[in-house]
Amino acid sequence: MLTLGLVHRWGEVWPRWVIGLAGRRVPRALPVALASVVTAVLLSAGAQTVRGTDWTDPVAWLSSPTAYWPIWAVALGLATLAYHLRRRGRCRYCGLV
Repeated sequence: MLTLGLVHRWGEVWPRWVIGLAGRRVPRALPVALASVVTAVLLSAGAQTVRGTDWTDPVAWLSSPTAYWPIWAVALGLATLAYHLRRRGRCRYCGLV
């Protein structure tokens, strides 16, 4: 859900079912901070998985869900960066986006 929220509109505005916050903008730091923490955890866990995997048996590592954590971590990190860049606004000095 976190990855999807970073790329969809409902990641920028609270959905109507969120009582008290519906329709308000999501503070930019909230999803960026959460996604950054999850990215770091996934990278760490993915590194452990990569180290402990028997790469001579493709069936074993292709069927393991943890083998895809490094890919998910990179995708989540890129989505977080894109979200931050999209929501940061204009530069105070030059006025560019």
